Amino acid sequence: KKEKAAKRAHGGGNERRNAALPIPQARRIVPAGHTGFHSLAIIMLERALTSETGSILKRYASIARPDHWIKNIFMLPGTALALALYPELAAERSFSSHAVSTLIALISTCLVASANYTINEWLDADTDKFHPVKSSRPAVRGELDGRLVYAQYAVLALAGLALAATIGKVFVVFSVLLLLMG
Repeated sequence: KKEKAAKRAHGGGNERRNAALPIPQARRIVPAGHTGFHSLAIIMLERALTSETGSILKRYASIARPDHWIKNIFMLPGTALALALYPELAAERSFSSHAVSTLIALISTCLVASANYTINEWLDADTDKFHPVKSSRPAVRGELDGRLVYAQYAVLALAGLALAATIGKVFVVFSVLLLLMG
């Protein structure tokens, strides 16, 4: 009993709970040197996802790849270029209006990309089992429920397209194209 109590006090004795986690608890998500609200949000999310329910949520969140959202920042130079090339677009609306629309477009793109990541992770599980890194992912290990994966895909896709619709028809068309390419 004393051995077990000592193990628990030092973080041991949770082998069964920790075995379900796709990423070891000791590994930090926040890269060294990152500070501010973004890092605080990641740390809070990381702590919330260490419970048993959290480990299940973490599996589904991981297949949406929110850590890849930073790549979508590359749409911002295109927005700036469009406003520079077509000053009449910039003159029609205020800067804050453009900023809000750009933020909505960025979030929409992230959601559509996450829908693609989600469905690809599920559909590629059979071939990913042969890959040295991908073989440890939750879909490959059989830790996901297909119904929930498809539901997650639908929610992410519909939310992304709904946000795209607030920007305009052309943005919806390109968002649908991004969804179909995935």
